Amino acid sequence: MDTLPESIGSLNQLTDLFLENNQINTLPATFADLSNLIELRLYSNKLAELPESFGGFEDLLDLYLNDNLLSRLSDNFGSMNNLKRLRLNSNKLDSVPVSIVNMSNLEQLWLQNNQLANLPDEIGVLDSLVILKIDNNILESIPGSVGSLENLKELNLDNNELISLPESLCNIYNDLDFFSVSNNKLCPGS
Repeated sequence: MDTLPESIGSLNQLTDLFLENNQINTLPATFADLSNLIELRLYSNKLAELPESFGGFEDLLDLYLNDNLLSRLSDNFGSMNNLKRLRLNSNKLDSVPVSIVNMSNLEQLWLQNNQLANLPDEIGVLDSLVILKIDNNILESIPGSVGSLENLKELNLDNNELISLPESLCNIYNDLDFFSVSNNKLCPGS
């Protein structure tokens, strides 16, 4: 399946929608009418972009968009402020909209295997975050505000281009259950 019918928007009482492992390359504008969604799985498709209205899922808790072809997210993407789990790994993202910091209930953020060169400086306001996976990108630095993520238990920074780490990481380092920063450029000559 590579497209969804416009009529999908009429399923507005739907709470769970699993469309993973298809060939879907576009979502109809009516997709935004699925306003009662709690869990949406669109991983392993061919999505290169999302409709501008995509950020309107106010009740959504789980969003799986991993393993697609997404290269950008709209500025209103962060308006899904009840979201708890967001998987955007294995796409072609080179940035994350600053609006993502409005996702105040976010507990898991998976951004690995993209082309991210930076993260929003304000990412430290996501104080519900427990898991942050940003390995396999091209980050040369991470914002110092990451050191404000007091509930963070897992931080993966492997396989980036990091040349330094913010001193603020020392604020949370002892509380992490998992921290990895392998295969970066932290030591001169490596």
